[in-house]
Amino acid sequence: MIFGMSPTIEPSRVSSLSKPVLSRTFVFPVLAVCAAAAAFFTTFENVADLNFFIGVTIPWKIWKTAMHMQLGDRKRGYEVRSCNEMHLIFTTHTPILFKKCISDDVSIDDLIFFKNRTQNLFPPCINKKQRNFVYQPLEGEPKDIVEDVPCTPATLEEKFSEFAAHNLTEAKDGTPSNAYFDVHTYMVNMEERHFIKESLMKSLQGTDLGLTSQMVGPVLTYFLSAGRSAVYYLHAHMDHFLSFCLKAEKTWTLIDPLYMDQFESVWSGNAEVMLKEKYPAHRLTIKQEKGDVLYVPPWWLHETNVPKGKKNTGFNIHFGIKRQITFHIADLVNHWFGDATFFYSSVPTVQ
Repeated sequence: MIFGMSPTIEPSRVSSLSKPVLSRTFVFPVLAVCAAAAAFFTTFENVADLNFFIGVTIPWKIWKTAMHMQLGDRKRGYEVRSCNEMHLIFTTHTPILFKKCISDDVSIDDLIFFKNRTQNLFPPCINKKQRNFVYQPLEGEPKDIVEDVPCTPATLEEKFSEFAAHNLTEAKDGTPSNAYFDVHTYMVNMEERHFIKESLMKSLQGTDLGLTSQMVGPVLTYFLSAGRSAVYYLHAHMDHFLSFCLKAEKTWTLIDPLYMDQFESVWSGNAEVMLKEKYPAHRLTIKQEKGDVLYVPPWWLHETNVPKGKKNTGFNIHFGIKRQITFHIADLVNHWFGDATFFYSSVPTVQ
């Protein structure tokens, strides 16, 4: 090269030198967007949430078709596992019954946390709010459904005191004449999760639930019922949950979300409530005994049955998982603004 003159490069050489720059500039962002979209649309939770909350049905239909092709004539069932396999709840898509995980001496009193707090998941209301539906089974008489909205500002301690003071009475046919039900929900932030982590592990014989490391937006839920099951009608929702059996045996009926379209249903504001069974749907029956923990994945239809002549208390932990967009948004809003009611303030409510 002569000093002071620009080097001569052939046109073809210029083109070959430019290509890698263009690739880095445009291809990497496109790949990143594609990877994010793939992660979103291949996560069942996001596909289902799109279908039920926004009405975007194509990913849901693709998932159903793929699952039917994969299963053929087989049906998805449930597993029975030991407590040291609790980590499976973050990867499985089928129910798991964890046997005898809860120490024998554990009662509901050991799982009462933040008893002086009011519920923080639903927009507060002054009076108890209920929604009424009618369910039509394939055979038999229609069943009335009363869905309770846990929005009253009473503390957990006040709810337990009122429940303890309630006395069941019997009608002439021996059935309870004054059934009782209440529920309390409380979304815990990260500081609160660390506070209760050790107590939960002690109650579960050292089992780590992933409360601080894996769960997104966990919600502590307490059920207080007398003369009826806590949730006696088929419904489904977007959260994963663990149900702790502390006293009376429960019988669960579960239905794979693959068969959701065999029902007519409506989003009530709390859950997707089944209104009519159009075609027979395959059911799982699970008996949960004292000391068992049952894991139910999101959007599995479920209902429970317990002895109607008794008073029962129940404890659940409802949660999302990583990459589940709905829960990440709710958890971030709670973290940044201290507003755990964001989700149920935003979704439509049946009138």
